[in-house]
Amino acid sequence: MSPRPLVSVGMPTFNRAGQLRWAMESVLRQTLVDVELVVSDNCSTDDTATVCAELAARDPRVRCVRQPRNLGAVANFNTVLSACGGEYAMLLADDDWLDAEYLERCVAALREDASLVLCCGVARYHDGEAAAGEGVALELSHGDPGRRVARFYRCVADNAAFYGLMPRRISKSLSPMKNRFGADWLRVAEVAALGKVVTVANTAIHRSTHGASRDAQSIAASAGLGRFESRLPYASLAASAVAELLWRSAVHRRLLPSGRARGALAALRSCLRLSLVLHGGQLLRALKGSRLQAVRGG
Repeated sequence: MSPRPLVSVGMPTFNRAGQLRWAMESVLRQTLVDVELVVSDNCSTDDTATVCAELAARDPRVRCVRQPRNLGAVANFNTVLSACGGEYAMLLADDDWLDAEYLERCVAALREDASLVLCCGVARYHDGEAAAGEGVALELSHGDPGRRVARFYRCVADNAAFYGLMPRRISKSLSPMKNRFGADWLRVAEVAALGKVVTVANTAIHRSTHGASRDAQSIAASAGLGRFESRLPYASLAASAVAELLWRSAVHRRLLPSGRARGALAALRSCLRLSLVLHGGQLLRALKGSRLQAVRGG
């Protein structure tokens, strides 16, 4: 393997020893062998350190870092990304796994088209051993960056593209993620402003619904976010997206004003729709509960 690996896969982890081994081995089984796997253990209290040590002893491509204290999820993502030194880099969740040719096919797509800055496979979801459907395949290939950002916000759902492969120069040009609800959306929106994003149809990233099935409010609360983000997560995401697009993000400031406005409007519409789905469902459940209580009381 060369001094600088062709591909770095960063894997942040915390207390997921049961699934971690399979996720790590899916990287080590890749048909593209010039790869390093960087694992950042966020001060786990289970057998995570043992799993990391065993695989690092078996394969020199594994590099494990254990944090002395829990940094929080987003900070751990930033830490592992900063440790990736390959020509290309990607993140992989500690309970997900890759098809064997995933990296080879994503690298080939990036090398074939210099306008691509992010390439991912199809997201296939699993509930245990049962298939649970596919995610939304992103295709952001318009030549205008503002239109790519707007299309991202119109189409994004599970955002598996967050776990796609990108050139290291792109990854390093992005500012560190902040601990906000929807930080992964904000990051991929910046990537879309820098170039085209595609989904490779003939390979897949396999994702566990147990890591993605929690509702938005639970995710915000478990991340230690404030009351506004915990109670109204998509409203907070809309505010963050608009702020990033209009003034906060150095990447988005390169866009034409019309492109930034188009992206902000698309983000507002998507977040409003998702907020109505979330809170509309809560309202319906509350109304049903009130009716049931009234029937029982009567």
